[in-house]
Amino acid sequence: MNIQKISIRKKKTIGQLLCALLASIALTVTPLQAAAVTECTQSLKNMYVGDGLLWVVFDGGGQGKIYHTSVDFKPIYALLLTAISTQKNVVVRYAADNADCNSLQDIKGVWLAR
Repeated sequence: MNIQKISIRKKKTIGQLLCALLASIALTVTPLQAAAVTECTQSLKNMYVGDGLLWVVFDGGGQGKIYHTSVDFKPIYALLLTAISTQKNVVVRYAADNADCNSLQDIKGVWLAR
């Protein structure tokens, strides 16, 4: 093989690697768009588990639900049981942006509040 051909191949390979590296840096540095969600601080009144879902009623009048098929069902259920037994408030994250905290919403996540 010709030395000139090897040199050209190396330049192309290095150029391709450099482009790939710059593209990955640009994607890493570019800020990701924040997910639009609503969080509401709530106090639990009662819960219902059955018919394939967990239904929560809050003191402030809002309600939330999560289906048992959700990957977060068991952890959220456990956290809500902890909150109701310790009489702690929760911060409920709803999937909808600008959701009404005093209506029925689909629960996306839950924080245990102090």
